[in-house]
Amino acid sequence: ADSIGRSDHADADLVESYIAHTFGHSHHVTSLFRYSLLAKKGEQMTEPMEAPPSVSETETVYQLAPHLHILPQLHDCRFLIEKIAQTTNQDLLDESETGRLSIHLVTVKGGQVSSCEIDEGLAYLLGLFQSPRSLKEITEYLGEAAGIREFDTRFLQDLLAKEVIIQLAIPSYPSLMSG
Repeated sequence: ADSIGRSDHADADLVESYIAHTFGHSHHVTSLFRYSLLAKKGEQMTEPMEAPPSVSETETVYQLAPHLHILPQLHDCRFLIEKIAQTTNQDLLDESETGRLSIHLVTVKGGQVSSCEIDEGLAYLLGLFQSPRSLKEITEYLGEAAGIREFDTRFLQDLLAKEVIIQLAIPSYPSLMSG
């Protein structure tokens, strides 16, 4: 802990930092730990999801669903787990056998963990919803970034229907446009 500037008690973040420092940020052991950490957190989550609201409510606040996590620089952990289960060797996997790093959307729901690779564009869009945001704010921000005056929000209906983003009932939130 001292070598990475932390002298407090061990917690998940400290252990993750230690593993990344020991094996490297791009090592498959680091990916497996990050994936397992989410699985453990998911076992503790039991809140039910509400029906998705309409996208036309542009002043309503939305956020990435709590059962979803964007993990950059992650191996395909399901592949790694299967590979480890098939090996009789007690050593770590050779890095040439572990596959490439990519961005994954990890779902932790009902005691189950799954992930899928997503591209940078979708990761960026979903990342905008990691903090509560209104659709109006998101569309203005994306429209400004893309140089488009009016931005069609209908593509967000699928994200709502599939419970990727959810409606929140909170009175205030930080703005994307400030700072």
